[in-house]
Amino acid sequence: MFRNEFPVQYEPEYGARIGLVPRHGEGEVRWFPVEPCVVLHLINSFEKDGKVIIHAPRSEPSSEASFIMDYTPAYLHEWVLDLETGETSESCLNPRVLFDFPVFDGRKNGKEASFAYGYPILSIGGPIHRHNSPAQGTLNGGVVKLALADNEGRRKGDVEKYDLPEGWYSVSEPILVPKNGSSGEYVVIFSTETSDDLKMPLRSHVLVLDGDNISEGPVAAFELPSYLPYGLHSHFVEWDNLV
Repeated sequence: MFRNEFPVQYEPEYGARIGLVPRHGEGEVRWFPVEPCVVLHLINSFEKDGKVIIHAPRSEPSSEASFIMDYTPAYLHEWVLDLETGETSESCLNPRVLFDFPVFDGRKNGKEASFAYGYPILSIGGPIHRHNSPAQGTLNGGVVKLALADNEGRRKGDVEKYDLPEGWYSVSEPILVPKNGSSGEYVVIFSTETSDDLKMPLRSHVLVLDGDNISEGPVAAFELPSYLPYGLHSHFVEWDNLV
């Protein structure tokens, strides 16, 4: 506990498994073996035709500490747990697009969702820019939309993408806002400008994209009154709740 190292390590020699806990009442946890990996952020899971299906960005580190000390590329992955046989099948749905920090339509939580959104990883390592902290990490340069099922003319794993202009990066996870009277959503992202020129005034924006066509770019953009530093993870809290 007192050694100079992160307390959680990637140890694939011990194997990996997924546990299903009964939703209603008491019962034993059912364990399903899977290939060793690291999952930092879950997308969603649901039950269909006697199977539990799980989607998440999955990475496979090259060393014990690499998933914490150095980012390991993650790709959209699917696990299928057969409740009758106890067997597991799994597959990478898109081995070409590095992405993480996923979100999906919250109205589909625990149900089959059509799409997930996340940030494409532009670069891994560092430095990000001289004045930024941390000095190493991931650069997220836009937003991607990945199909989780075959629907609306798309195949599972298909991707649609919006790229931010050079020098601008996505901050925190995307936010999905349901459209009024529609099954679609708007995608809200915070973007911030970075530069090695320490004298350059930097700006930040809120961008609103149409989830049905994110590649067309923002349908609305608003410049923030103050600069938002580059970083990950945030949550909207009303002002009254901060007092």
